[in-house]
Amino acid sequence: MSLFRKALGAFVELDPKPAPQPLYATPERTRVHRTGAEPTPALTTADVAKFEQHFEQLFDASNLPGPDYFEFQKAMDALEDDVPAEDARMRVAYTTLKVQGLTPAKLVETARQYIAIVEADRKALEAEVAAKTKAEIDPLQAEVDQQQMALADMEHTIRELQAMIPERRAAVDAAKAKLAQTKERLGANITGYQLACTAMVQRIEQDITKITNTLGQ
Repeated sequence: MSLFRKALGAFVELDPKPAPQPLYATPERTRVHRTGAEPTPALTTADVAKFEQHFEQLFDASNLPGPDYFEFQKAMDALEDDVPAEDARMRVAYTTLKVQGLTPAKLVETARQYIAIVEADRKALEAEVAAKTKAEIDPLQAEVDQQQMALADMEHTIRELQAMIPERRAAVDAAKAKLAQTKERLGANITGYQLACTAMVQRIEQDITKITNTLGQ
């Protein structure tokens, strides 16, 4: 098992030999068994392979001269199947490299140097992520904020309009009532006038008939 997988094993439970995944299968997630307050993000088997390759390339590119912690870990990996016990495997790996000048002090010193290499790589990645965040994430976040504000304004306007509906409905009902009353009043006046006109015309026509019959034409 590689150094990266051993390190990751402190946080998540890894399958030492993950089964091949179909091309379009949903990526398998590693099982988290850490019980800390904050949950550990799940990693896919593809993530594990990608990060394992990244650190191998990083250590290869940064490999210090002579036998050191990196070669020691490679020897440990090579002996894993033949020497299962870690203590015994560590002694065998050290004995193998001791003849090339490796000492416990150099092993610890170079291990700390590789920590510094990892931390420098972490800072470089964080700087890259920060730059991408500013260039790509920030504008999208600003758009989300703007749309949320616009939505909030619309919802506020809708609530105000909904609050005005009962008052407006009452005003409409009052206007309808006034309209009906006015129509009824005007209709009654017109009807009365029509009756009066008809009566007047009939009265005049009767007078004409009487005058003609009585006085002649």
